[in-house]
Amino acid sequence: MHNEITMDADAATEWWSALPGWVFILDASARYVWVNARFAGLLRVPQEQCTRQFEQDLCPLRVKGAMEDEASPGFSHLMPEVLQHQKTTLFHLDVQFREPSRLVLDQQVCLMVPLKDAVLFQLQPISDWNLTELETGQAAVLQHIADLSSSLIFAKDQEGRFTLANRALAETYGTTPEQMLGKTDLDFQMDLQQVEKYREADRLVIENRQRVVIEEETITDPQGNRRYLQTVKQFLHTPFHQNQVLGIATDITHLKVAHQSLQASEERYRSLYTEASVLLERSKADLKRVQALYQVSEAVQEATTLQELLNRICHIVIEAISARWCSIFKLNHLEQVVVAGAICSSGSDTLRMVSYGELMNGLTGWVIREQTPAFSPKNLPDPRESPEVQAGRMEQKVGSIIVVPLHYRDRNLAVGTLTALNHLDDPDFTQEDLELMRAIANQVSVSLEQRELMDRIEHMAFHDALTGLPNRVLFHDRLHQALAYARRKESKLAVLFMDLDGFKNVNDSCGHHIGDLLLKAAGERWSTRIRQSDTLARMSGDEFAVLLNDIHRREDVERVAEDLLGLVRQPFELLGHTVHVTASIGISIFPDDAQDQHTLLIHADHTMYRIKSSQKNDLYRQNGSCQN
Repeated sequence: MHNEITMDADAATEWWSALPGWVFILDASARYVWVNARFAGLLRVPQEQCTRQFEQDLCPLRVKGAMEDEASPGFSHLMPEVLQHQKTTLFHLDVQFREPSRLVLDQQVCLMVPLKDAVLFQLQPISDWNLTELETGQAAVLQHIADLSSSLIFAKDQEGRFTLANRALAETYGTTPEQMLGKTDLDFQMDLQQVEKYREADRLVIENRQRVVIEEETITDPQGNRRYLQTVKQFLHTPFHQNQVLGIATDITHLKVAHQSLQASEERYRSLYTEASVLLERSKADLKRVQALYQVSEAVQEATTLQELLNRICHIVIEAISARWCSIFKLNHLEQVVVAGAICSSGSDTLRMVSYGELMNGLTGWVIREQTPAFSPKNLPDPRESPEVQAGRMEQKVGSIIVVPLHYRDRNLAVGTLTALNHLDDPDFTQEDLELMRAIANQVSVSLEQRELMDRIEHMAFHDALTGLPNRVLFHDRLHQALAYARRKESKLAVLFMDLDGFKNVNDSCGHHIGDLLLKAAGERWSTRIRQSDTLARMSGDEFAVLLNDIHRREDVERVAEDLLGLVRQPFELLGHTVHVTASIGISIFPDDAQDQHTLLIHADHTMYRIKSSQKNDLYRQNGSCQN
């Protein structure tokens, strides 16, 4: 689904003016682009004087969302997520403002519609919010906007019958908004206990005429998949919706899953600390070993890099069980490489770093395949090792060995191993040493799994889900850092804005799945042309951006842009479709074209649209010419 409603400027202004309540548009820099007369009256500023004024200079309102702890001045703090995802949003807000004689607290329904680099706000008191109060054509547009919202929006009467349902709710139940009207939750929901909870909350809202926030409830689709929701329900009483309940539900399934994963990890930590307590009670002599577990916990919390963590774990093991050497490896079995590793020694004699193949031929390979710890005493042949590994072990005078796996809950193979080794002259390790190594390995495994989880969450926040490229937020951050570096070094950088010509035709003729494949393929081609120090990002839709650091001449930038154009002009073979597209590229160079980030981006955007509006399939040059 698309999130834009296309109309000309006069029609757009006329429609905006016809919308009820407060209506205004803020750009990405929190300046007013347009306000309606009613909102201008609240600001106490003539309507025509509001344009280009900063929100913080005019707006007297403080607003608080359902998931926020405190009210914040103005509305601009709500914009980043809408601009990033380009998704229409509808939700409740508590709005505070001061009239001449009193402080007013009002509950409003807030509609936010992304308009490229700006957001349209429409606010209306919850008691007044009603699609049928608009003219027929305007109601259809507003219904269309509600259907574009990713939130689940509905209204029900006292008997629980749906009187309003948006497309997101209907699609969850595998039906249409029209088919839901007049029916109840029992017609769609398989979980009868959950339906009763819905009805109880609805009765509470209608009987007490009060707003209810349900922090967590569930909904089950026809396939039996359960989703978690945070729902706000409000009493609704208008000439068209008498004694009804209005609900707006936000899908929090991804947050719930992440929370459950963290809870499981915390439970494993508590189990490890319990194990440490048992060891302490068993014998005071084990105090050194318990201290080792505590030191591992400190290392897990304090280590800022993976390599630092692995080094600290090795030193802790050497101290705790009086080992001569200790090694720890994290492995990638698919690529058959050592991802990270550390080898430490208690003396001057060290062991060399080994390859993935050598590890798999030794005791490490057996432990990974069997998913169980191993103890190998000194001076005894071990059939679990290859003859070559045993010969090397004797050559380096390695005595007893303990190897324990590092494993994740959802992996069939261990992701690595923790190994302790002694010299031939040292006494053998004990069973207690092996148990301590197992406990340390479990604790390290949890930490490694959590680090991977956090890395994935961070990657999702700063990268485009379709192409895997940096998103708008990460691009702006890197541009900010690059500008600071360029100012210190008095160097130049360039920003290229790129838009695919003909992308809409591909979507319309071949389908959105082919359009998605085209975006991924274009990003992959362009990635081969830029340097590792540069950044290629997907900004939104079919718009991409490139940051080129440390450039010397404008001609160099234009040559890169020509290469990027050439890459995308080549036909794409996508699931049996031969797709031909071109691109329009705008160029902005610091400090030649602009001296700050905002102006630099605006210049790149404007030059791109100058090319796109003229003949496309070209780049913007210094003299404004188009040669292709």
